[in-house]
Amino acid sequence: MKHIKYLYFCEDLAHRIFLDHFLEQLPNYLKRENEITLVKPESYHSAGFMFKNYNHSQIKNTYLDVAFKAIEDYRLDIFIVGLDLESSSQNQFELLLAEMNESLPQGDNKVVIYLSVQCIEHWLWYLKNRKNNLDITKSLQLENELRSKAKEQVYGKSKVSNEKVTPILHGLLEKIDLDYLNNQSYSFRDFLHKIKEFAMTQNKSKS
Repeated sequence: MKHIKYLYFCEDLAHRIFLDHFLEQLPNYLKRENEITLVKPESYHSAGFMFKNYNHSQIKNTYLDVAFKAIEDYRLDIFIVGLDLESSSQNQFELLLAEMNESLPQGDNKVVIYLSVQCIEHWLWYLKNRKNNLDITKSLQLENELRSKAKEQVYGKSKVSNEKVTPILHGLLEKIDLDYLNNQSYSFRDFLHKIKEFAMTQNKSKS
């Protein structure tokens, strides 16, 4: 069993709770191919960037410095950077992701960047629909809908406090249908593919 130390740098509480549940459930999802366990370093509470809300520009302007410092300070195996695209354009998704990845040093495989289209609440909206309609199979294309509508669908209204958001998110993410989300959302599919590739490299380095 390979123990992988990770931290992340992302926009807000919804991202953080999503990542915690996703990364907790990922080893079981990958267990047929990759025997890994993902853990935060014991001292992660001292990482201030883990617990603050950031906007799109703040993440874009600081992710490189934050990532490399965190990897060195906490001796991480992987550092995840996540932000909302704030657009429904797949072309914009590809351009921004390419721009951010090109800023990484050549050969770097410790920093994984994901973009949620348009915001992470669209991923959550897919999961809510799946939870309420287990027989649903058709493509819903929810990422074309406004961000405000996605938040209303997930939280009940577009603006809600973290205190009210937290139990909603934990309940929704208790068991994520990763295959369903992978099939519905191209932005999540890109992220899951990167994480799978990383897990495979970890197993190869172990053998």
